[in-house]
Amino acid sequence: APTRAAAVEGDGASAGVGEDGASASASEGEGVGEGRPVIVLDGANIAWGYSAALHAAFGSKNKQPLSRGVLAALAHEDWAKIDADVVCFVPSTYVEGPLHGLADGGDLSTVVAKNVRYLGGGAWRNEKLYAEVERGRVVLVERPAGKRSADDLKIIDYAREREARIISNDRYNDHKMGVG
Repeated sequence: APTRAAAVEGDGASAGVGEDGASASASEGEGVGEGRPVIVLDGANIAWGYSAALHAAFGSKNKQPLSRGVLAALAHEDWAKIDADVVCFVPSTYVEGPLHGLADGGDLSTVVAKNVRYLGGGAWRNEKLYAEVERGRVVLVERPAGKRSADDLKIIDYAREREARIISNDRYNDHKMGVG
């Protein structure tokens, strides 16, 4: 069974970025978790974890978030076995923005060219992740300057509202009661 997902961004009202840079709208939680288990993936954590694993195993010079980890997590066979809805939260800059912040980006010596396209004006797009945004499986989260935990908070809120399981290596210690 294919995975299904809803999209939320910012205040939970929209997701994705259109060709013209405008957000594509979708209703928060539409069809997700209605009698099915919900799995919430921490896309930033997974993308960085995949990169770190490659670096440790093979000495990879690429120390950027890698979309391949996110795509593998979305396609994991266990989600179909339990007939789960899967939603992956990813910082919007991993999908579209300057090369240095893009998943599979970094700089011209480390860019994964088959996954990334230059849009002009200093903007790049990760086409693999963008396709998943279009399919509704990846949710873009804005990270305002100095608010690197914005995606963590969206993940926690989204999962709490749907009694979902979160897949992440992050222990969210900085978000426990009374800590932050």
